[in-house]
Amino acid sequence: MYRFLTQNAVAIVFLLLVAAFAAASLYGSSLLPPASYEPLGSAAFPKALGLITLGLVALQAISLIRNHSGTESPMDPESVTRSFSWKKYRKPALMLATMVLYLAAMSYAGVDFRISTSVFLCLAMCLLARPDSPKKVLLIAGSSIVLAVVLDLVFKHLFYIDI
Repeated sequence: MYRFLTQNAVAIVFLLLVAAFAAASLYGSSLLPPASYEPLGSAAFPKALGLITLGLVALQAISLIRNHSGTESPMDPESVTRSFSWKKYRKPALMLATMVLYLAAMSYAGVDFRISTSVFLCLAMCLLARPDSPKKVLLIAGSSIVLAVVLDLVFKHLFYIDI
């Protein structure tokens, strides 16, 4: 059991965080009023999102357990910590932090949608693509601004939602 926990500690913590967000989505959907005119209602999307996320968490947990060999061999705890590397989790952690900061900027700080979305998209694309020249960074920044403005126009004029 110790070996399983040490080898999969980051995955287990991540699954617990995702499950907590899914549970919060389900709880939030239960607080919404029932639909009066449309068949699905406003709670359908967060409820479906929470249920799908919990299902995927369960499938990933089953996959972790199945991939673990049932034989426990005595291991030196220092060799486990020496072989563990946080480098492969740096990019996902930075993406998660970027998403949390984006949502916090829009929800709590009241930053304009176009500004926060363009900064978020630029940071996310730079994290994922790792541009190697200033020209590519400027191209990413420009495309982020254009995409944020287009999204704002679509929400305002197509969906009539002023974000």
